[in-house]
Amino acid sequence: MRNKILLAIAFAMVLTGCGDLFGPDKEGWKNSQKNEFLTILKTDKYMSLCDQKPLYEQVKSSKNSRLMTKLLLAYANNL
Repeated sequence: MRNKILLAIAFAMVLTGCGDLFGPDKEGWKNSQKNEFLTILKTDKYMSLCDQKPLYEQVKSSKNSRLMTKLLLAYANNL
């Protein structure tokens, strides 16, 4: 019974994003952070991406952390 409860708690943490089991990647990004940033970019009504649209498309399809960092810096500079 105790094992089932612990398993249920661990499963709930993984589903909610509270327990990123593998931690951040080499660039420091967690999967939840990547998804949040892509959601922000998708709903950006002020087009702060400017001339970074090709890079955004690349990041969106690959979720490459290095490219995502480059895009984040460009995005922040355009705000």
